[in-house]
Amino acid sequence: MSVKWKTVAALALLLSGPAFAADYPAPVEADHVLRDFRFASGETFPELRIHYHTVGQAKRDASGAVSNAILILHGTTGQ
Repeated sequence: MSVKWKTVAALALLLSGPAFAADYPAPVEADHVLRDFRFASGETFPELRIHYHTVGQAKRDASGAVSNAILILHGTTGQ
């Protein structure tokens, strides 16, 4: 397949994505506060706030473990 056709095929795939997207529930935002958070260096934050989004509901198995969670992290240091 030539480079031109690969580009056309990739573009068609990208544009058709929304047509095949699943119907996910709206994300829910929340905050979690960790008090007296200690870094490996020994430094501490009196209060570390983490903001997060969840999509859907947690499903627990017979032992109570969540079986459908996915954690996605991203860097926020700006470096």
